[in-house]
Amino acid sequence: MGDDLPIGMVITADDDNVTLNIYCFLMFDVPADARAKLIPELNIINNTINNGAFYMDKDEPKIYFKIIQSYMDGAPSVSLVKHLVMVAFKTVDVNDGKLKDLIPAGSLRKDPMYS
Repeated sequence: MGDDLPIGMVITADDDNVTLNIYCFLMFDVPADARAKLIPELNIINNTINNGAFYMDKDEPKIYFKIIQSYMDGAPSVSLVKHLVMVAFKTVDVNDGKLKDLIPAGSLRKDPMYS
């Protein structure tokens, strides 16, 4: 599991779509030459996850995890938000090591703030 790096998280409410959006970002950069190898692996991992998905933006060297939860007729409860935050953290923690292992040795660039 990913005990060596912190996990960044942003939580937003989208009033237009009536969703609670949770985004986690892994605190390492993916070198350009390793991205093609990671994309199929992200798909394999995503197929095993019940809530949320990992993705990479083609313009950024980061891997993200997101959970989008829709709600109606009022705000999400505190217990739902806490549950989704824990699901997000646990899912990232369980899978970030698998993703880091796919990056060639010596080319993993950790966020300098956490190195």
